[in-house]
Amino acid sequence: NAKALMQSGRVNEFYDEILKAVWGYMSDKLNIPLSQLSKENMASELMKRGCDDAVIAGLTRVLDEGEFARYAPGDTGAKMDEVYRMTLSAISKLENSIKR
Repeated sequence: NAKALMQSGRVNEFYDEILKAVWGYMSDKLNIPLSQLSKENMASELMKRGCDDAVIAGLTRVLDEGEFARYAPGDTGAKMDEVYRMTLSAISKLENSIKR
């Protein structure tokens, strides 16, 4: 969905979808209800599972970028491709990190 929104230039919807997808993914992956999930407990749980610090930082950066772009004024449309690629990379690295 995020890719389609990015391609159609729907900036706010794109960032909403990125945030929803990452939070939902992390909730499922860590078995923590969305209502109880935060960046802090996500990072803590990933550390407990032996996840690399760089992977945790990448996921946190995706969330930070998405929240900043979504809620801060300015032209955030130009960064959509970068945020999309960062999101794919962060999730892929997490999958590889947890499989080890």
